[in-house]
Amino acid sequence: MRLMILLPIIAFFSHTASGQSRFTSISYNNQHTYIPGTYGFPISIFSYISFPDPAYKAIISWGDGHKSSVSLSQSCFMDVYYYKHPGIYNVSIVLYDKTLNKALDTTQMQVMAFCTHFSSNIFQSNTGSCTYNAATDALIPIPLRFIVKKNGVLIDTFSALGAFKEVVPMADLQAVFSVSPTGIPPGYRLVCPAAGSYTFKFDTLSSANNIFDFKLQPSR
Repeated sequence: MRLMILLPIIAFFSHTASGQSRFTSISYNNQHTYIPGTYGFPISIFSYISFPDPAYKAIISWGDGHKSSVSLSQSCFMDVYYYKHPGIYNVSIVLYDKTLNKALDTTQMQVMAFCTHFSSNIFQSNTGSCTYNAATDALIPIPLRFIVKKNGVLIDTFSALGAFKEVVPMADLQAVFSVSPTGIPPGYRLVCPAAGSYTFKFDTLSSANNIFDFKLQPSR
C-alpha cells in the first residue's frame, strides 16, 4: 500500500563520506486514520535524493526491529510502515549502492506513531443519545469556540462548526488532554458532554477512540 500524503519537511540529520548529504529533504506523515483490526498504526515517509540511480536502494530501519527497502530510480521515494504499538521511534534510512555493495549515505529522524488528532460533530438531536447519528441528527453550521488543555494548562484555541478534525499541538503519550467549548451560540445550550468537556489521552493506536461529539439543543 502506498499513500501520497505529505507533511511539511521536518528536521533531520545525515552524513556522507564527503560531508554533503545526498538526502535533499525528508518528511513523514502520521495523520492517517487507523482502522481497528488492520496491521497497525501507519506512518509514511517521503524523501528526495540527489543523483538518483537504478542501482540505488533505500534501506529503512523503522526503530522497532523491522526493516524495508525501496528501489530508487527517481529522485523521490516513499514507503509506509504499520507500527504495532504506539510510541516515538528513531528511524534511519541508508542509501545503498547495489552495484558497489556499499552504503553511500544515511539519515535519521524521529516519528510519532500515535494519533495526534481528534474528530468531533456539533449537532442537534431529538433523541436522548450523545452520539451523533448522520441518519437522524442535524449538524449545526454555527461556529463554536473551543479550548484545548494539556495537564490543565491551556495550549490551543480554535473555532469549528459542523463536523471537524483537529490536530492537537504538543501531543504526547503521557499527558492528559481536555477539549471544551468556551461560548455557546445564542439560542442554544450545551447538552453533551454533561461535564462540559472531554478528557482524553493519546496512548492508543485507534483514532476511533478520539471522537468527541458536542450536542446542542435550543434554549427553552
